[in-house]
Amino acid sequence: MLSIRVSIITFILTFFIVMILDSLKMHSFSVSLLDALILSFFVSVASGLLVHLLVCQRVKKLTDSIKRGQIERDAFDDEITELSKALEENLGSFKKSLEKEKHLKSTLELILYSFSHDLRTPLTLLENSIKEMPVDRSLKKDALHYIDLIKDLTDQLLRVGRIEGGLEIVRRESVNLVELVWDACEMTTKSYGRKISFQYTDEMEVLVDPSKILEVTLNLLRNAAEYSRGPINVKISKTKNLAKVEISSLGKKIPYDLNVKLFDLKRKSKGLGLGLFIARRYVEMHNGKIGYEWKDGKNTFYFTLPLT
Repeated sequence: MLSIRVSIITFILTFFIVMILDSLKMHSFSVSLLDALILSFFVSVASGLLVHLLVCQRVKKLTDSIKRGQIERDAFDDEITELSKALEENLGSFKKSLEKEKHLKSTLELILYSFSHDLRTPLTLLENSIKEMPVDRSLKKDALHYIDLIKDLTDQLLRVGRIEGGLEIVRRESVNLVELVWDACEMTTKSYGRKISFQYTDEMEVLVDPSKILEVTLNLLRNAAEYSRGPINVKISKTKNLAKVEISSLGKKIPYDLNVKLFDLKRKSKGLGLGLFIARRYVEMHNGKIGYEWKDGKNTFYFTLPLT
């Protein structure tokens, strides 16, 4: 029994260490205080598990000693009492860590809300003012376009903050994937005037958060519309217990040293913005995968989702 518990605890400790290292790599852009608080929480949890492991080993050692007649029963009871107190203190420390994490998330959510409000209000006022200005129509159109770009960037930054802060909630429901992707295609055609060919093998039901998967699809379609030429091809197929959505378009092949980092936050390249990073995290929240490949002379972005 002890070996099983040791294996489980070792696994959990390894898991936390990987998360900490990943956080350090992924959050180089973030506020250092946030990284410090999150790291301190994981360290405290890992420390608590380590203490628990040591206590189990200590109890086993004492039990073996009693069996060999090397220690009195009363002394053993005293030792158990001390260990119980240590466990209670450790549990209290763990609860405080959970409370700190909850407080941290609440504070982060408030900061993001305030940030959103402080940015949106002047942008809205500026947008309304430009609409009323007696200036050249083309100049007005360009100005409003840039405001829309700033709004989109603001939304993406806030979404990244929510994702990395653990504030995003996945509200799953049964969804017809073909209909959802078709809706995204129609929205893209309306926005960009691009021709999109649509192909699917069968109707497919997936248990997902429809708003998030719609955004994933729109992000990939938007990239195809903005950074490629010719028609955009969308294909939905089944692969074992997975549904696969592929979005292909003509364009230059993305170099390997860049395509392996396409979905990373720290990617140093022009274009594509934060959309691919957000898409990756949303797909991962649904236990799916997202990727890129050069297929039949086309840039192909795809993502998979478990079928219901």
